Amino acid sequence: MENMTITMPAIRIKLTGTCNRTCSFCHEEGDMKNIKNVIPNDDFYNCIDQIMKKTAIGRIMLTGGEPTIHPEFMSIVSGLSKLSDEISVTTNGIKKISVDEWSKFKNAGLTKVVVSIHDTSAKDLLSLESVKKNLSWAENALENQFNNVKNIVESGIDSRINIVAYGDFDKTLKSVKTLLNLQKDRVPEIRLLNNLVEPFESQEVIEDILKNLGASKINGYQRAGSSNVTNRYITSEGKILSVKIAFPYYLNSICSNCPAKDKCYEGFYGVRVERIMNEYYVRICIYKQTTDVLIPWTDFINSPTVNEIQKGNVII
Repeated sequence: MENMTITMPAIRIKLTGTCNRTCSFCHEEGDMKNIKNVIPNDDFYNCIDQIMKKTAIGRIMLTGGEPTIHPEFMSIVSGLSKLSDEISVTTNGIKKISVDEWSKFKNAGLTKVVVSIHDTSAKDLLSLESVKKNLSWAENALENQFNNVKNIVESGIDSRINIVAYGDFDKTLKSVKTLLNLQKDRVPEIRLLNNLVEPFESQEVIEDILKNLGASKINGYQRAGSSNVTNRYITSEGKILSVKIAFPYYLNSICSNCPAKDKCYEGFYGVRVERIMNEYYVRICIYKQTTDVLIPWTDFINSPTVNEIQKGNVII
């Protein structure tokens, strides 16, 4: 990758299996119904500390379910700040959170917020829900998402909005323009992601959107140990838009002989930590539930897979 900055991966911690949305496309990253809330105690922090040391991964990403609805979110961030200087959260932004609350999260150690916004019209947002809800719910949810973006920016936390480019050019372009209008002084960054299920069709939509916006490339970087490449652009109106292109990549030890590999859209997508019953597990595949990919953390840190992850030994 010529002129590409290499950035480090993150350990994803599933704080909860509960979510305040019912997205029809959600793959639930394994089996959310069995995931319990993380408990911010010595057992949890020791688990994360040991995994980070063994994998040589220094960044932490908080996920779920919806991580911000965990009742002890603040305490968890504060405790993890002793283990890492980079703690981000990926949220759907549906829960109403004030500027003051975001500021407190920042003071506790939260360094970045990524808001996933799938649609920018209430009607389209409602159509994604698998459980029947009314339009007023969707209107309120969308309003909360936009207000949270403003509140996050005002709190001074580094921020980004993610949106996936599906096959509908007009719909995606409208959403991207709406989100770019939320950007002030080039924050938050708006990131357009390709659709892994239809990567090539999605890439065509992205290229057409960049042309429509008169976007010029600024720079780019690659995520270490992956095929993920992100390029940053500036539009003709001076807005910052980044594009992340991801294709499945695979860990040799768990993916090479997997019978589902040809139908797998994700491949190895990083180290995930989740609490099942009273134990913490490491998940290295979001589709299977077998013992080779869902491993008690104490077994994981002594497994050959750790060395493979540490070396970034993946098959593209």
